[in-house]
Amino acid sequence: MIKDFKKINNTLNEKKKKQTLLLFFMLLIGMVFEVLGIGLLLPIITTIVSPEKIMGYKIIKELNLFLDIKSEVEFVKFSLLFLIVIYFIKSIFLLYLSYFQNKFISKLTVDTSDFLFKNYLNKSFIFHLNKNSSELIKNFQVEITGYRNYLVSFLQLLTESVLAVSVIFTLLYIEFKGTILVMLFSYYYLSFFINLPRKKVKNGVD
Repeated sequence: MIKDFKKINNTLNEKKKKQTLLLFFMLLIGMVFEVLGIGLLLPIITTIVSPEKIMGYKIIKELNLFLDIKSEVEFVKFSLLFLIVIYFIKSIFLLYLSYFQNKFISKLTVDTSDFLFKNYLNKSFIFHLNKNSSELIKNFQVEITGYRNYLVSFLQLLTESVLAVSVIFTLLYIEFKGTILVMLFSYYYLSFFINLPRKKVKNGVD
């Protein structure tokens, strides 16, 4: 992924590099929202099922005093409202992040198209005599399409990797043993089904 980032970075001007940094910063904020969304679920569930356990914490008592919450029912309502607000803000932010990514890719594709087009125009007259115009147009379209697909794939991989890492670390913090067991089970489960076709092919060849 680092090599891919360097390749993309070399094609960017200063303005686009700043927008790329902004995109990475927004991805980190998205990671924080994902961590909050998962990390708040267990306390909220505990609050609904056994509010007396949560109400006993010193920080919760201070929060209740500050917000003038006088009963467990009021605290449960406040907790649910807080969770809804967090998820609403997260949804809006992730929606904007998706819009920003698509806009960034589209603008970068247009700029790259202009660059390649000007590059072809600046070629010598001999170059154009020796090249078929349809071939140049085909190469132009292939290069732009390939670059766009490459950029989209890279950003999707980066986004999903950041979110996956944040979710895994949050789950490890909340329930370390359970998360490790699930990860190990998933690993062996996937390995079994990945290797199964290979064994069938090998047995068929033999």
